[in-house]
Amino acid sequence: MSLKLTSTQAVLLLLAGLMSVAEVQAGHEPHFTPVQVVRAQITGYPPFSTASGTVVLCVTVEASGKPGGIDVVAGIPQLSAEAQRSVRQWQFEPARIAGRAVAAPLIATFTFISPNRDLVEAQRRPVVYKQSSGYIPVRILSVAPIEYRTPAVAFSASILKVTVNARGAPEEVEVIDGLPSLNREAEQSLSHWRFAPAILNGLPASTTLIASFIFSDAPIERCP
Repeated sequence: MSLKLTSTQAVLLLLAGLMSVAEVQAGHEPHFTPVQVVRAQITGYPPFSTASGTVVLCVTVEASGKPGGIDVVAGIPQLSAEAQRSVRQWQFEPARIAGRAVAAPLIATFTFISPNRDLVEAQRRPVVYKQSSGYIPVRILSVAPIEYRTPAVAFSASILKVTVNARGAPEEVEVIDGLPSLNREAEQSLSHWRFAPAILNGLPASTTLIASFIFSDAPIERCP
């Protein structure tokens, strides 16, 4: 089967090619769209954990949209495994460059809050990011404490999508799931977090991360 182009189609194809060459010569980078979360599962609170604190994960989402490697950027031994287990159940839309799906990292945080457990500072670990997309995700420099002031709730969670701009400031928060009263407390905490912006082809860029807050008021058994 042969393919014949009309003179008009040939001219349009030539112009499209010339425009692409001109963009490259002018230094314009193809448009990059970061990973999007289609569905996020509520994370449980490990029943026998005596710790509370914030776990930070870097999830490599493959071009297929499936989660690949899940690296612990900042971990708490009793809580990290539950966060990793949960994020593997999430559904993603992969990152795209000029409309083409590519593998890219996504930062997901899990803040476990309970008045019955000890606050533990997460241990940070170095992470090597995939460079196929020229994208390095946002870094979390510090987190702010959150108070569990909502009574009569033994367990609940809040899941938020946070847009961090190219200056490293959180500028938009979208609720994915959670009780309104807990969402407000989570948003208030996030407004005091400090970030280093994402990097795209060597320049600061706006991007999103997913922040989960897991609240528990259930008592736990402690060893004497």
